[in-house]
Amino acid sequence: MNLIITIDGPAASGKGTLARLLSESLNLLWIDTGLFYRAVALEILSQQLDPSPKNAAHIASQITAPVIPSSQLRETEVSKIASCIATFPELRSALLPIQQYLANNPPQPYKGAVLDGRDTGSVVCPHAHAKFYLNASIEERAKRRALEQNTPETQSQEHVKKDLQQRDLQDSQRSHAPLVIPQNATVIDSSALSPEKTLEICLETLVRMGIMPS
Repeated sequence: MNLIITIDGPAASGKGTLARLLSESLNLLWIDTGLFYRAVALEILSQQLDPSPKNAAHIASQITAPVIPSSQLRETEVSKIASCIATFPELRSALLPIQQYLANNPPQPYKGAVLDGRDTGSVVCPHAHAKFYLNASIEERAKRRALEQNTPETQSQEHVKKDLQQRDLQDSQRSHAPLVIPQNATVIDSSALSPEKTLEICLETLVRMGIMPS
């Protein structure tokens, strides 16, 4: 039986790092669901298309999974479009079966999958064997995101903080698949935790749940 673990939470809470570490520790396929939206956004940008629900859903139907990370997917313009189109119910519905199939049918030699995103435990894989919700203070998330963008100055951090707050509001208030704490999820505040300590807490939780041997 393939093991499925989901990690949800707001931007810059450490989801991606935790998912990567878990995937390496447990030989799981890491599925960054946000990359699917970025891949669609990049194609919209490349083809100079209007970022409409119809165009986004059409491109999504042609996406090849898994999406391979690249520097292009992290470009500012791609991020802006991805943030916009991620609110489209048509796009989320088009990507859902692709993400679910990949999670339930990971290629060899993977023994399962770990998904990170904003609706992986609530919508994509609601019957996952283990669910985590990772959070951190807005100040810590802004600091992390500013460092990722190589803009550690205080003024830049304040700008990043406002962007994150806007994204949080958008993610939590959208009508389709909003950001929520999934049912039965283990909530972890990573504000003062290192990535290694966060991983340790997750592994200990999996042991207590009987998913991993002690």
